[in-house]
Amino acid sequence: MHSAEGVLRTLAAEVENEDSHTTAHTDRVALVARHLARLLRLRPEDQDVAWRGGKMHDIGKLGIPHTILEKRGPLAADEWAVIRQHPLIGENMVRPLKTAGTLLPIIRHHHERWDGTGYPDGLKGEQIPLLARIVATCDAYDSMVTDRPYRPGRPPSTALAILKSGKGSQWDPHLVEMLIQEVPSLAELWAA
Repeated sequence: MHSAEGVLRTLAAEVENEDSHTTAHTDRVALVARHLARLLRLRPEDQDVAWRGGKMHDIGKLGIPHTILEKRGPLAADEWAVIRQHPLIGENMVRPLKTAGTLLPIIRHHHERWDGTGYPDGLKGEQIPLLARIVATCDAYDSMVTDRPYRPGRPPSTALAILKSGKGSQWDPHLVEMLIQEVPSLAELWAA
């Protein structure tokens, strides 16, 4: 690991340390993303990028006001507009790294949607880089089953049903099916 990337990972972890609702979120996303990349038989270096991208995907939240990240109720339209900037903020933070080339697509595109209605670029289907689609699917599941300032975590069965209902619209259908199959074997990640 390059020392600059290590510093950025530490900063990304600091986002979680300040918010008890997201403690270890990026660790779980990274582990599950690498697991899915391995099941897809991606090259070991791509499996590593999936892990690193999972760790760094939300680093742009460092540029989002804490009052928005910790808001207990629904976000207003102007607050959503600010939140939607975190992929671009993260991309700009990581761009100077020597290893940025492989991480930038994950950081920038982890909120794109399979149907093209995501952000920041409105990419659709396989236009969305595969590793970003992997991280997006893992991020969605983890976000659903863990407590957030605005709602308690959902039971795994509910989260899986939401993923299933969003396959082909929000998430890559193949990756959703893979994650649904793998969640039982990964349940210890969410048991704490």
